[in-house]
Amino acid sequence: MSKKLWRDIAFGLIVACVAAAAVAQDRVILSADYGVSNRYRADVTAQVQAMVQGRALNFVVTNQALGIDPDRGQRKNLCIRVRERNARVSQYCFQENETVNLRFDWQYERALPDDEQRRYDDAYGRWLGARHRQDWDDVDILEKLMREIMYANHIPPETPFDDVASPRWDRPREGWERGLHIERALYGTDTRTVDVTSRLQSMVRDDRLELHVTADNIGTDPAEGRFKRLYVTYFFGGQRREIAVDEKSMLRIP
Repeated sequence: MSKKLWRDIAFGLIVACVAAAAVAQDRVILSADYGVSNRYRADVTAQVQAMVQGRALNFVVTNQALGIDPDRGQRKNLCIRVRERNARVSQYCFQENETVNLRFDWQYERALPDDEQRRYDDAYGRWLGARHRQDWDDVDILEKLMREIMYANHIPPETPFDDVASPRWDRPREGWERGLHIERALYGTDTRTVDVTSRLQSMVRDDRLELHVTADNIGTDPAEGRFKRLYVTYFFGGQRREIAVDEKSMLRIP
């Protein structure tokens, strides 16, 4: 066998291995921090990475679990930045005492029968469009449909919708690759919130949003006299992120 043929075969094997590795790439934890809004936040990357078991994260966000209390007496949140399989970076935020449930192996990809997968993908595509339009009635209807399909096929209801959709959907949202897009914003207490997505989107100037979080500035007070917080999920530069800001604090995005 000629040297050239051997080189061609070797090159082909390398390309195939690289391609296979790219297809099989799992989520990767890039960083994690724990604290209160824009105040001091502790780097807990090593602690969170150490809690991955069975290619999944499943734990309750507490000072004890993370080994630190960066702001005593204040309710904190944990934000985990993850590189997805398409190289997009997503940020997942969890409030103190909430349960973190993230998988890293795309366990439910192609878990549905072909006809159910087509139904699910159709609903998923329309769900993305409804969120882009901020049509929350359609969002609720389509989420109910997707969960019904998941339940019928023994997929846990807390599984992210992205993890069940076909790989062709695993890309940044069309039209959101550049600039700032407010996906959803909620303002209120732990038990009572109001959707202020449209109002915040209207305040975006030159792909930036700066806001002193008060009921007057937001235009509504869902729980007068009680401590409130603003929760925002947004896309910037093709990356999905979340932020929680206490009342009377400054919201700055990005």
